[in-house]
Amino acid sequence: MIRSVCAVLLLAACQPAFDPPSTPVHDRSEDGFMHARGHETPFLCFNPVSFEREACPSFRPERENLSCDAAGCHGDNDYVEGPHIARSLNGSDGPSCWTCHNQEWSGRVE
Repeated sequence: MIRSVCAVLLLAACQPAFDPPSTPVHDRSEDGFMHARGHETPFLCFNPVSFEREACPSFRPERENLSCDAAGCHGDNDYVEGPHIARSLNGSDGPSCWTCHNQEWSGRVE
């Protein structure tokens, strides 16, 4: 009994408590997890003029137009390091995207 309680407490401690920021809005639900727009292409910044995802520009866009890793929420790269650095979504303030997606971003992890 004590072991199972300890295991549950340990598991709960490892789960990241994450309240998505208001910007960008996380209003797309997928399997119970809330995502921001463009979550299908997390390495590309949102262009507010063309309404498409494209390579991040050389200047820092508004927060709602950043990619997941450049926003610093799901990634561990600082945008000022430039758009040509190795990108990852290992988690920072928020949970890692790799908990649900493959490293190649090919779809859901089975």
